[in-house]
Amino acid sequence: MTAATDVPFDAPAPARDRGRPRFSGSVRRPYLPATDELERLYAAGFSDLIAFDDETDTGEGFDGLVGSRTRLLSRGIASAAGTISFVVADTPLTGGEHRRLLQLGVTTVGCEDEVQVLRRSAMEVGRAASYLPPARPLPPLLVTFNGSFFDIPLTLDRAVANGIDPLSDLWFSTAAAGRRGVTGYRPLVTDHPPMEGHAGGYELRWAGCDHVDLLQAYRDETGSSVRLKQLSARELGEEPASVDYTRMAELTTAELAAYTASDVAVTRELAFRHLDAVLARVPHTR
Repeated sequence: MTAATDVPFDAPAPARDRGRPRFSGSVRRPYLPATDELERLYAAGFSDLIAFDDETDTGEGFDGLVGSRTRLLSRGIASAAGTISFVVADTPLTGGEHRRLLQLGVTTVGCEDEVQVLRRSAMEVGRAASYLPPARPLPPLLVTFNGSFFDIPLTLDRAVANGIDPLSDLWFSTAAAGRRGVTGYRPLVTDHPPMEGHAGGYELRWAGCDHVDLLQAYRDETGSSVRLKQLSARELGEEPASVDYTRMAELTTAELAAYTASDVAVTRELAFRHLDAVLARVPHTR
């Protein structure tokens, strides 16, 4: 197992006002899986783990996470090709910020609005799913952390709110058609009620990829729940980058890209650490 490295991402001085930083911590570099991890993945019929993770506007006026009215700010996608942050960018990156993010292994795609985030990230997942390496002509496996109850229902709701068809435009499986919670490959468990408007959680196919929720796999494996940053601190040695959630909309484009990339890189690395539990949630016939 090749350890990734946490790299400090220094927020500019304006981020330090009000006595509390809106962004702090380190950004996790992309993870390079060990040979035995890749061999286990290949044996299960997959070429890679692709993680995705969303960040939303939880600032002023936030009245609870409701997909129909909670604005999507960014989406991170991490794969063997690196980490990409799709960010609603009010201002472009400076040359220095762009170089710094590239040094951290982060490619930033600036988007005009959340519609572009939804469409461009779906195209990236579709591109990754359609590229089958000649030596290993296998599809990737999509992983999230609590995506069954957060990222996927949020995506479906934000698509509908913006006039996007989740099936024809974002290539979700027909299980998403009614935006009703469906039973996953194994039972889905949560400590909180499902997102408003959904009967449960989702583990379904997106852009030709099977999806597994790492948090559900962790529950299967340990019988307990955990937060992403807690698990990262416990197993990777330190927590990933953190933000003041009440000030998400105040983050600069660079800060939002870095924070998004850090969480999704951690998700992918932890999925490899719990690979057997992740693979156990995949149906045997697809």
